[in-house]
Amino acid sequence: MIVNEKRRKLSTRRDKVALEDYLAAGYLHEVMTNYLTLWSPGGDREIRRYEELERLFRVEDVGTSAKFR
Repeated sequence: MIVNEKRRKLSTRRDKVALEDYLAAGYLHEVMTNYLTLWSPGGDREIRRYEELERLFRVEDVGTSAKFR
């Protein structure tokens, strides 16, 4: 679970959750990419090159939530 600075569950109604918000706050694109890929297969490494992520990505492995079916 991802929490906000007050340690409350992140909410799209209350918190800034768009990637653009984090980039505007000064987070680097590379940092956000690495953070978002921590849950990928083989996500035991914190830092990966973009080329490696691109090679490992498979659209067939992307799941859907019941909300969007």
